[in-house]
Amino acid sequence: MVRNSPFHYHFCYTQNSRYFFYQHYTDEFEDRFQDDNTTAYNLRKNVIDNLLEYACNKENETGCNEAHSSGVDTRGRFINLNDKGGLELVIVLDSSGSVKPTGFQLGKNFTKELVKTIGKSNRAGGTRVALVTFGTSAELEFNLGDARVSTLEKTSKAIDDVRYRGGGTATAMALELVQKTVAPMARRGSHKALMFITDGKSNIGGSPKKIAKELREKNGFEIYAVAVGRKPSMYELSEIASSGEEYIIRVKSYEKLQKAIRRAAYAKIDYSGCGESPADFRARIVGGSSSRRGWWPWQVAVKKYDRNGNLKFFCGGALIAPQWVLTAAHCFDSWNQFPGELELRKNEFKVSAGEYRLDQPEKSQQDISPEKIVLHDKYVKGNYLNDIALIKLKNKVELGRFVRTVCLPSKEKKDLALAKKYGYVSGWGTTKQLRPHINPKQADYPNRLKHASFQIQENTICQNSTKYTFKPDAMFCAGDGKGGNDTCKGDSGGAFVREGKIGDRYRWVAAGVVSWGEGCAQTDKYGFYTRVYSYIDWIEKTMAEN
Repeated sequence: MVRNSPFHYHFCYTQNSRYFFYQHYTDEFEDRFQDDNTTAYNLRKNVIDNLLEYACNKENETGCNEAHSSGVDTRGRFINLNDKGGLELVIVLDSSGSVKPTGFQLGKNFTKELVKTIGKSNRAGGTRVALVTFGTSAELEFNLGDARVSTLEKTSKAIDDVRYRGGGTATAMALELVQKTVAPMARRGSHKALMFITDGKSNIGGSPKKIAKELREKNGFEIYAVAVGRKPSMYELSEIASSGEEYIIRVKSYEKLQKAIRRAAYAKIDYSGCGESPADFRARIVGGSSSRRGWWPWQVAVKKYDRNGNLKFFCGGALIAPQWVLTAAHCFDSWNQFPGELELRKNEFKVSAGEYRLDQPEKSQQDISPEKIVLHDKYVKGNYLNDIALIKLKNKVELGRFVRTVCLPSKEKKDLALAKKYGYVSGWGTTKQLRPHINPKQADYPNRLKHASFQIQENTICQNSTKYTFKPDAMFCAGDGKGGNDTCKGDSGGAFVREGKIGDRYRWVAAGVVSWGEGCAQTDKYGFYTRVYSYIDWIEKTMAEN
């Protein structure tokens, strides 16, 4: 039976959808320190490589992963004062009595090394720096755009000139100063990062929780917290920093911190491993939520040029190798007449890796034309059996923090698409509930990548929920049947992922491909997914032969 486009599944979220993330630090964690090499590795991976992605400067320039994959660029960099976009880096440095003059000097050294490392690029413009110190009170040492910190040399001297103050620990006052004085100076479209460095707990000016939340949510700051020694309250820092363990760095002393940044500056991270992501879900996502850049680094956007020469997004996909994308065959129903390889016209399609926002170019974004699009040889237009396809890219993507591959299921292990288990799907699908045969409006599509969690259902539930053919060996269904959240138009081809143990680690595995459904977020209806486990032989054979 032929079904029309409203059945093509893509991603749907309702306005009541919420994402819950809970982070808890135990007393045992309070006393745990990592070795120097591990600290340097995490500093490089979680902080430096992340910020370097935003340090690339030209609005339409792509491929920043290439610029950073080889480590540190030793060429000098001009710190730009006026360009739109780029990186706004704000350092908030503890200068209280507990730090002592020697510790404060080491903290300044860390700050200089961090700025030097982030600034080591030949890409003109993009990175601006502000410094706030705090003891009993907070002081703005220099602000974003100050002419006296227009170059690396001037910035280093300005940091050297900062004096130790002593006194109490006015954390909230320091963050409030950032919000009132520094945040308004940020450029439109810039990425704002705040590095908070302390060896103690706030004891003047009240709790920093509220102001930190406002900086994150209203002012758009990504906040890192560096805890030096055993005195800092990890609970307080978890309320200051952005959500996720990667945003808190724990070191035994300021000496260790300086050693870590020097090692991190020249460390090289291997991003070739599949299924790795900084996403840390300690509570189940019960509805659609805006994702964070880099949480689903295998997610790609499949696009096609329209008659006016504009590139339009129409489907999702997942990187399974640097030159291969897994997606759904039905994404190409409008262009294919027969199963097998799709005949391509020159520059007809594009695949965008490292993309988070569809409404603007991004520094991590890599746009690559397909060399081949291969539909399953037993897929027929309008038939959702064998709804799977592979795209071979003309060039390999440059792997990095925001561009990685997802793992494929292993034939030697059990299928991960098991009933009652939860999986995750990311995509740019419509955010409205839709009845069958109803197409969404363009305004219903989100510009930012979203994600949601879905429970896999028993085969009998899947079969009884639809009048169409359900083949459990080739597909599965997922969702809650309550109409709360679902995949919908715009998400087709994206991966349904679950964590599976590979070697001694858990990694994200593509258990399914977003395929079809009846409407979006409808009561007693579910999303249907191609069961990837059943197609491993076809995937491996296709990649080997092409």
